[in-house]
Amino acid sequence: MKKFIMATAAMPAVLFLTTAAPATVVFDWTTVGNAGNAADSTTYGAVSYDYKIAKYEVTNTQYAEFLNAVAATDSHTLFVSGGGITQNGSSGSYTYTVNSGKGNVPVTRVTWNSAARFINWMSNGQGSGDTETGVYDLSLSTPTRAVNASIFLPTENEWYKAAYYDPTKGGSGGYWTYATQSDTAPAYNVPWTVTNDAVYNGWSGPYGGGPTDVGTFSSSDSYYGTLDQSGNVWEWNETIYSPSSIHLRGGSYSEGATNISSAGSSTVSRGNLFGSVGFRVAAAVPEPGSLLVILGVGGLAMARRRRS
Repeated sequence: MKKFIMATAAMPAVLFLTTAAPATVVFDWTTVGNAGNAADSTTYGAVSYDYKIAKYEVTNTQYAEFLNAVAATDSHTLFVSGGGITQNGSSGSYTYTVNSGKGNVPVTRVTWNSAARFINWMSNGQGSGDTETGVYDLSLSTPTRAVNASIFLPTENEWYKAAYYDPTKGGSGGYWTYATQSDTAPAYNVPWTVTNDAVYNGWSGPYGGGPTDVGTFSSSDSYYGTLDQSGNVWEWNETIYSPSSIHLRGGSYSEGATNISSAGSSTVSRGNLFGSVGFRVAAAVPEPGSLLVILGVGGLAMARRRRS
């Protein structure tokens, strides 16, 4: 096993580990910079450090890779039927296949604990990596992010900033109402190449009755280049409120304009699961000149198109 150490100016030292087994789940990352930004009027969005966040929600294909690696017995109920994945065989030899046409659709029907186990598996090198510790110690009643985490669920502030903040808005920085760089509610039934579109208000693309492929409206990104943070599926974030509730963010394919806006949230127990709730991942940013391997979650940050 090889070890690579990196640190950021605003975060504790971060330990990155790799194993001999090749990683198979990868993400398209975008960097959220402009550290030290002020919070929105909602009190959310202030983040004192740079970080990365996945451009898209975790898909059925990515989650099925996880299941096939760790859920032959599925003692932690990582799979729940009714989504875009099918469980095959019997306990001890379960395998998982993605339903036709659902590979790039965001995975749903996952609890917060299942999302945290996915993160632990990523941080432990994928393959046969442990799901119970790493970034989140799931033996604790309220798991919190390990100080050496390289990949994690975004906090509510990290999620909110990536969705709505624009350092150029108004000349000195501000927040959009929607994660499409707009204060006007998105359209949902127009050509996919125009700006300010989202999967919401009952629109669900070619599949009907559920979310559609991530990034369907590829010209409707946030300032930092994320897609579907307004609509498609609600998303788990890391921030746990007493005793175990989470503020879901982003709204879903079935929601109206308010719920997909910066004002929208839904408070649920982290043990619940829904057909309209998924998640995306975030990661630490290395200090320039440091060595970095993030466990196969490749895709270096790239410059993103900005819209004024």
